Amino acid sequence: MTYNTEALELQDQGMRVLAVASEERLPEFPDVPTFVESGFDIVEGAWRGVAVPPDTPETVITTLADAFAEVSQDPEVVEQSEELGYHLENMGPEECADFTTRRTEEARELLEQFDMVNG
Repeated sequence: MTYNTEALELQDQGMRVLAVASEERLPEFPDVPTFVESGFDIVEGAWRGVAVPPDTPETVITTLADAFAEVSQDPEVVEQSEELGYHLENMGPEECADFTTRRTEEARELLEQFDMVNG
């Protein structure tokens, strides 16, 4: 298992991509099914974000969020990112907080299945 960015490089060396962990097929691998299409309930990704201390003023948070949104929508940035195999998703502060909470709950549920939480 690897990132699609690395898979782009490795397929030139003979590596065959069997499935992708995204919700939909990726443009760089249009003939490769998703894990879900292959019968596995797996959808994952590699997310990056920016965090600030809890007491950061809302004006600073808004300024940063607006700047990141602008950059992630810049056609040149999008084009260069996609050429490298990255698919940009921009989440604002509230959406990111909800996403982080949801992912934390999912991880906790998984760990509880393996009896790893709380001893």
